[in-house]
Amino acid sequence: MERNNLDKYKQDLLTVGSYTVQQIPCPYNLIDTWETSMDNVYTKFKEKARQRHRIMTMVYAYYVGELIHLSVTPRDKWLEFVNMKNIQREYHFYLGIIRVYNLFKPNVEQIYRTSHLSYRILLDMKSREYKELVNYYRTIDNLNFDEL
Repeated sequence: MERNNLDKYKQDLLTVGSYTVQQIPCPYNLIDTWETSMDNVYTKFKEKARQRHRIMTMVYAYYVGELIHLSVTPRDKWLEFVNMKNIQREYHFYLGIIRVYNLFKPNVEQIYRTSHLSYRILLDMKSREYKELVNYYRTIDNLNFDEL
């Protein structure tokens, strides 16, 4: 990946201001079973990906990742869901979902402010580039601008 692209993606993580898309509330209910919640959110994720809706694909990927992490054994629970739903290329989806979730865990609302980042871009990034992006976001997220 070109340095310019990585810098562009870093800029996405700095963007402040209004959202480009209407924000949605958490798309699952904690009183529902994990399986019901996962089925509903994963279905929306796939629908938004098919529609090529960049931001909403990342939003739903984030919430699928959040549900995976709510489990005691996240990877095993995901594999159980994958087997139940007969999902092909499960690691492909798992990697992209977990990358979106881990990157935006400090602030899910930042997804709505992005102009360039996408689920596909995060999925296709080399591990080194992805780690650099996450470390960059963690660093700026920890800055206290009141002290500067």
